[in-house]
Amino acid sequence: MNKSNNKENEKKIRLLIVDDSFFMRKLLKKMLEKHPFIEVVGDAKDGVEAIEQMIRLRPDVVTMDYNMPNMNGAQAIKEIIKLLPQNPPRIIMLSAYTEEGTRATLESLHAGAVDFIVKPSGELSLDIKKIENELVLKIKVAARARVVVSQSIKLNLKVERDFKREVDVVIIGSSTGGPPLIENILKQMPKDCAIPIVVVQHLPEGFCGTMSRKINDIVDINVKEAEDGEELLPGNAYLACV
Repeated sequence: MNKSNNKENEKKIRLLIVDDSFFMRKLLKKMLEKHPFIEVVGDAKDGVEAIEQMIRLRPDVVTMDYNMPNMNGAQAIKEIIKLLPQNPPRIIMLSAYTEEGTRATLESLHAGAVDFIVKPSGELSLDIKKIENELVLKIKVAARARVVVSQSIKLNLKVERDFKREVDVVIIGSSTGGPPLIENILKQMPKDCAIPIVVVQHLPEGFCGTMSRKINDIVDINVKEAEDGEELLPGNAYLACV
């Protein structure tokens, strides 16, 4: 009987909750620890404390807020991964559904977060139970994820001027962790790229405009949010979020 119980405990997902709001930490803990396969092993009120707890507790999954004193979520992720490169944590961002929140989410995914979820009503979401099922599912998936840390992704992409003769359009499909790779690919496209590029990114629709503007600022080709029925033009990348 004891052996069986030990096995059940071993299967539990060790979770660390990071949020600057005491009430949010309390609500999240109460909501998540009732699930038998989740064990909330600790919480932290800012990025600095999160790093200390990560090293001490070694959780499987971390839920991370972005706007925190001393060190924000993205900064904390970078430091945590730097300290634990061989076994980086699976970090899920809890984001606000705002322009600032979408930028913070994209920054956090770039830093090494594996997924994110939008708080239902802003930074202090007392109705957090609305996303309980989705968050629990993301925790389960994140716990099984294999995180690979790469300081730089170098792709040997060559877009020939006469490429259009063989290909009419390039379509790229990307999941939640894809934005850094999409940026990397589009950075390597020349300004006179002879074909249009369509990127289908797994993100909420509200994130699409922010992501396209962010990438457009750092690449040579024109990047924009895709519009229904528009003509696809060479040298342009069209971003659609689904």
